[in-house]
Amino acid sequence: ASFINRIAEEIYQPWVGNIEEALKNLRASGRKLENNTYVTKLNVAMDKRGEITGIQILSSCGVAVIDEAPKRAFWEAEPFPNPPVQLIEEDGFIRLNYEFHFEWKSSGFNIVPMTI
Repeated sequence: ASFINRIAEEIYQPWVGNIEEALKNLRASGRKLENNTYVTKLNVAMDKRGEITGIQILSSCGVAVIDEAPKRAFWEAEPFPNPPVQLIEEDGFIRLNYEFHFEWKSSGFNIVPMTI
């Protein structure tokens, strides 16, 4: 669990920065967000060196620029060195699921690791 939590810590600041940029772009384009909690679920695949090989959106929050923010955070923060061998699957890859919760109006940011 410490590897999964370390990743969450490493991507938190890049994610927040990407969300802030997304909000600026939304405002600049005249779009407004409804008061809501926007949840994006991702599956992140990496190799045994901790380098990202792919990111899949499992569940969209419905706003593309908010969905892209955590994906960009992973790409910006990689690699994630020293993954535990127990996480490496038979095909040599590690797959982790994460949920990103963005609460508009309450300024809440949360990353919730899902069960592997």
